Amino acid sequence: MPNFPDYFWKFLERGQVRRSMAFDISLESFHQWVSAQPKIETHVHMEAAVASSFYLQRPAPDSWSDSLPWQRLPFESLRGFIRAWVDLSKSMRSLNDFECLAEAFVAERVVANIRYSEVYVSPADFSFIRKRFSIAPEIFEFEDVVRAYIRGLKRGLAQHEGFEVRLIVDSLWISDAGERTTILQSLKNILQDSHCSDSDGHSYVIGVGLGGMENHENLQEKTEFFAVVRDMGLKIDIHSGEGGDSEIHLGTLNALQPDRVAHGFAGAVDGYFFEKNLVMCPLSNLLLKTFAGEPHEHPVFDCLKRGLPVCIGSDDPLLLSSSLALDYTFLHAFAGNGHGIFEFTQKNTRERVLSATALARVVKFL
Repeated sequence: MPNFPDYFWKFLERGQVRRSMAFDISLESFHQWVSAQPKIETHVHMEAAVASSFYLQRPAPDSWSDSLPWQRLPFESLRGFIRAWVDLSKSMRSLNDFECLAEAFVAERVVANIRYSEVYVSPADFSFIRKRFSIAPEIFEFEDVVRAYIRGLKRGLAQHEGFEVRLIVDSLWISDAGERTTILQSLKNILQDSHCSDSDGHSYVIGVGLGGMENHENLQEKTEFFAVVRDMGLKIDIHSGEGGDSEIHLGTLNALQPDRVAHGFAGAVDGYFFEKNLVMCPLSNLLLKTFAGEPHEHPVFDCLKRGLPVCIGSDDPLLLSSSLALDYTFLHAFAGNGHGIFEFTQKNTRERVLSATALARVVKFL
């Protein structure tokens, strides 16, 4: 039997997929094929997209004594996942840790042959959120964390020709007005600093995200915040339609007018599809139970049948024991035509990246 996680086989069983030795071998063959292909990914979180060895090389917080964060599957809910994320984040105790994390992320991209990534980073978790909730004693400045990520990226990318990474800086749904002011000033400083740009003068920061539990508290202030973000020349890439209902999702889209949406299945369940730029992460939605239906009912399959320009992301592969290749293998197992799905969704991804200039640096390797 191919060495896929137990949950993968349980999803197939729940979907009443007919298995045989030949079928299992074909899945393994497809998975190997996808793994070897040069790929683009536009929805993944850096902090949960490196090998567990990165965190094991650092002193473990007390909260790891009984259960390692990446061994907590299955999560009972999205909140259970967030608790694992918070525990994982406690290992980051110096700015050098953030540099090393970014460098390790590049190395993982090389192994997976993901040639271009637009990746979320979460400096707010290590600055505002640590201070607000006393999560860890080491509290960092927002801007210092972003700069550390960039230093690590530059170090990692210098070692691997043909790979590029750009950053989506997550601002979080629960950020307050003062924190958003700090974020804007930090981004302004970074965009003006040549040390935070590649050799062609393009910044490693290309967009601002909005992650965490979706809510409409102070939505008008968030709208004004993103207007300034746009004026800076940055794109908007938000988490929406993951944990809330379709009404909240549509309200978010109408107010914020994002360039890209992560997840978005709450709208798709009710027949609304964000066709501009939607990245879906089916394994994540099933594992975190944010999508309550059966595996084969996930809206990604309807999007594919309709020919909508959906893209595929892995979200948090370390904590979910997953990968971009495994998400594609999941789609292949239920829909068949995995090679066609891969080509179709990768074309969509390539046409909808937020930084065409960064993509151009690796086009000849794709």
